[in-house]
Amino acid sequence: MSDPTNPTQALVDEAHHKDNLKRFAAIESRLEDGDSAMQQLRADLQENTAATIRIDSSTSDMVEFFQSMKGAFKVLNWIGALARPIGAIVLLCTSLWGAWTLWKTGVPPTPPHK
Repeated sequence: MSDPTNPTQALVDEAHHKDNLKRFAAIESRLEDGDSAMQQLRADLQENTAATIRIDSSTSDMVEFFQSMKGAFKVLNWIGALARPIGAIVLLCTSLWGAWTLWKTGVPPTPPHK
């Protein structure tokens, strides 16, 4: 405890009080700086969110197009997978039909040209 009648103690107490006021002022200044930085971050975040929403709305059609094209390529791959065996079957049928027609008409193959 401090003795109010002791002048030295009163000076020490006053020095501590001034020192504490300086510390509190420094802390308050840092808190205000942090508050202004936080407000700036919030403003930047809102701006970023708005930009993200704009980009999302403008690119949603492209994303939908690419998703539909993905489905189209799956269908084309299925058609391509079926085309090879179907082509072989058509080639076999054409060859058999040609051989049957040749045998039925009795036309010999043409001799090579000299």
